[in-house]
Amino acid sequence: MKKFVFTSLNENAGKTGIIIGLGKVLNKKIAYLKPFGDRLLYRKKRLWDYDSAIISKIFEIEESPEGMSLGFDHSKLRYMYDKSDIIEKINYLLDSISEAADTLFIESGKNIMHGVSVHLDALTIAKATEAKLIVVVSGDNDDIIDEIQYFKDHNRLEGVDFAGVIVNKVKDVDDFKMVYEELLSEIGINLLGVIPFEAELTYPSVQLVSDNLMAKVISGEKGLDDIVREVFVGAMSGNAAQRLEKFKNKNKLIITSGDRSDMILAALETHCVGIVLTNNILPQPNIIALASEKKVPLLLVHSDTHKAAKKIDQLVPLVDANDEKKIKILEDSIRNHTNLIDLI
Repeated sequence: MKKFVFTSLNENAGKTGIIIGLGKVLNKKIAYLKPFGDRLLYRKKRLWDYDSAIISKIFEIEESPEGMSLGFDHSKLRYMYDKSDIIEKINYLLDSISEAADTLFIESGKNIMHGVSVHLDALTIAKATEAKLIVVVSGDNDDIIDEIQYFKDHNRLEGVDFAGVIVNKVKDVDDFKMVYEELLSEIGINLLGVIPFEAELTYPSVQLVSDNLMAKVISGEKGLDDIVREVFVGAMSGNAAQRLEKFKNKNKLIITSGDRSDMILAALETHCVGIVLTNNILPQPNIIALASEKKVPLLLVHSDTHKAAKKIDQLVPLVDANDEKKIKILEDSIRNHTNLIDLI
């Protein structure tokens, strides 16, 4: 079985998306581990990592997402395991993988340093598993080069099979290659690919918003896969909102208190992909019935409107397992803009 550790020099660089795209290009049975989970998802009274759950569902992996991580919290891991225990546990995870899998993808925590104090950083994992290390980086062009140079100069790679770097979310791929490809070669970096920025990947699904808010879905479950392209805070009257051009966007998500019947009805009349009902207040039964009829999810949350809006604003637009359009974009990005397939 071929093994690869994917890590990044900065947070939200796109590791999971690259793994999804590569898995689709391979079209073979894959296995996945994320030893240090960092995107907590609470489902059915169990705790697991969001990335593990998504990849498990997309690729129909037999192992439970719950068993793909050793832990989520530094203090608990530090209390439970020393370095030898961690290595033993990682090898135990490897042994538990289905023999039918051709390739194993191991994803590090949010960046290359994450977990170093509990021996679950990317370099330690790569050494322990004898896997090839692939580093993902994104950001402004000059920042990308600075980070790659720093990585090359200040990380001990003895005992690590370093395969190379993928530069992700680049606004102008041709320009980046023209300016920096030769420079990266000169400093001894194997450039595995330069992937363009895709605006479509920046929009979350209603399901992702619901998961992030830990909302209770009270209607419109069939609309949870719809994509949110605009967020509107309903702090005014419904009539005033309808006069705004922004309110006419059919892919909008409304955030308003559950007792604001005028705003909720206005949103349903002008089409929206979902309504976040704050302050744990349910609207009248006829409104719930109307939302159900229109297949518009009503997401009930305990927080107030300001806190809910802030949390959505900080939301990282992760890929949803049912979003075939985004998954196809990721697949095409790997196929057309990287040479990762040559490593496998």
